[in-house]
Amino acid sequence: MAAMASELTLVDYFAVIGLDKNIGLRLDPSLEVLAELSGTSGANERLPPLERTYEAKILAHFPEKRRGHPFLHEISSLCMPKGLKFYTEKNVPMLPHFHSFVVIKGNKDGTRVNGCALTIYEEVKDELIRQTMFDLQMEHVKEISAVPTPSRGGGGGGEKSSSPLMSSNYDSRIRQQPGTISSGNHTMPRHISAKKNRSKRISYYDNISKPIFVAKCLCVLTRIPMVFTSEKILRTIADIISKNHAILPIPLESFIYWILHEVPLPVHGTTFQLNYNSIDLIVIRPHLYELPYFDYPLQQMFNYISIEKFLKLFTCFMLEHQILLCSKYMDRLMLIAESLSTLVFPFRWQLTYVPILPYSQLKFIEAPVPYLMGLCYDDFIPDQIYQSNVCILDIDTGKLDFPEDVPQFPKYRQVSDEIHKIITHCQESFAKQKRQQNFEATINNSESSIPPIPKVVMRKKVGNKRDDLWSMKRMSRSFDNHDSLKAAEDVYRHQREQEQQAAAALVLQEDDDNRNSNSPARMTDDDGYETASQSPISAETQVYFQYANKGFLI
Repeated sequence: MAAMASELTLVDYFAVIGLDKNIGLRLDPSLEVLAELSGTSGANERLPPLERTYEAKILAHFPEKRRGHPFLHEISSLCMPKGLKFYTEKNVPMLPHFHSFVVIKGNKDGTRVNGCALTIYEEVKDELIRQTMFDLQMEHVKEISAVPTPSRGGGGGGEKSSSPLMSSNYDSRIRQQPGTISSGNHTMPRHISAKKNRSKRISYYDNISKPIFVAKCLCVLTRIPMVFTSEKILRTIADIISKNHAILPIPLESFIYWILHEVPLPVHGTTFQLNYNSIDLIVIRPHLYELPYFDYPLQQMFNYISIEKFLKLFTCFMLEHQILLCSKYMDRLMLIAESLSTLVFPFRWQLTYVPILPYSQLKFIEAPVPYLMGLCYDDFIPDQIYQSNVCILDIDTGKLDFPEDVPQFPKYRQVSDEIHKIITHCQESFAKQKRQQNFEATINNSESSIPPIPKVVMRKKVGNKRDDLWSMKRMSRSFDNHDSLKAAEDVYRHQREQEQQAAAALVLQEDDDNRNSNSPARMTDDDGYETASQSPISAETQVYFQYANKGFLI
């Protein structure tokens, strides 16, 4: 039991798919099936070397095996259904590409093996691969340079000679044989190299010193169809191995071992959450009697197709028609296919189910059995596919081609209105939550941008005291409005003068009281009134009045 419990881990296998240096640049034979279906046999060999599709192999997978769950070697065609491709420095994708896939085993119960893949792009360091790509490029330049091209005049102008050196319209500026290099440039025919549309220009590798990049895929296999958690794991691994990652928080081997052997698979009806070196993983696994595990953005499906077309597609799915989903993006194929298979709950689709169909298995489109398949095309959908009685949905364009005998969905209008209400409510709730998050972020940013208020420290008073007028003049150095300062000084002086006059009057009153109290007898005039004494003013009072008249006191 302990051994079985140790095998129930969140991730069963981790694999790396890419270019096998032991095999070299071998063309992918699965692309010939698509070429035969579209009537362009041998098209892969006629493409420039950098646009050809090469064979991808499983470079390594960990662990080697698990009890009761063997490793599936056919996942290489699901991780890279379009094959392995090279890129120049100008057209290499800037960001990794993520998609999920599913494999249905051929046993009785139809066990699902869920997988997620992250395609990254690494620079080719192997000199032999770079030299081989350069040689293939030179051979391709010679072949297309030797092809006769129609004359510019047209209308009976004939064909040019196969060699530009033997042509009567030979440009004297060209001094090299076709395919040779001059100052780092290749001598390409003008009708090929001088294309106005940059998106249709062909990529060439004409200098071995220039860097080239190749696609490599990181993959995890799980028992439950978790998408966001698997993406977080793969992007963490990509960040660790990236050359732009300055500081490695943990060794790569430790993180992979932790994922494969130490993170358990959550049981039904539980929520699993853990943190490992600032890496948060959350898995919510529903109960057996609840809605099935679904980890795709269902609302996003209606951004690609309308509600009316979805109901028609869902009708074909319920009636077990042949359904072919087409898109240039693998994640869209998985989104539509998984949404259809989940929305039929409590029923279950038990027929052929291949959301991402590898090019090597395109012949199964003509199978006379119900199926749900997904075709990831590059440029266009072959016309031969539309000739069959198959329900075809082009997710990118929204075009739906379904059989004529498909009935209308029961209560079509009521169901359509209900779905529309649900989508509108979800969009409003999401927009409200987004506005709230933006508002909180704005508040946090504004608070962080306000500089802290400096602490005011009052200086201790020293022995020599200064009056308020001196302090006002001292603070005036920080102001530029001298008129306001002068008016404030005038008001201050007027208040001081009034205070000084009131103090002088009080002093005079006290002197009179003192003289009257010290006199032994009071003198009266003839009418009986008292007469004022003619005693002299004291010296202190005289000094006080002198300073008061001058406008200040000591």
